[in-house]
Amino acid sequence: MMTFMRAPLLVALVLATVVLAVRPSTAVTLADCERWMNALGGEVADAPIGGDEATKHRAALMDDVDAARRGTREAGVEESRKRVQRIEKKTADLTAHGQLSRVEGQRLGTLSEATRRCLDQVNAQ
Repeated sequence: MMTFMRAPLLVALVLATVVLAVRPSTAVTLADCERWMNALGGEVADAPIGGDEATKHRAALMDDVDAARRGTREAGVEESRKRVQRIEKKTADLTAHGQLSRVEGQRLGTLSEATRRCLDQVNAQ
């Protein structure tokens, strides 16, 4: 169930994804992508993951978020992009197995997609 506090975040994520998809000529910086990664990390930390191994799944997702953040500073944008793709896949898997609600899965999927698109734009510059 989506709370009223989450609705504005969802709207912001959808609008940001549309802006990133429609306006590729806008200069996007690595700092912009790091803000997306920070938001993604915060949402993963608060996501209601169910099941016996919820703690393990959350830790694995957070490890990928942390590695994506480090990647932008150390290994480069492509490594961060790969980590964000892993987050997208893990989120989809958790949703498919019922360990994450469909709404939460879509929300995390949208946020990780926006993060990945940001990294794609930085990589293309």
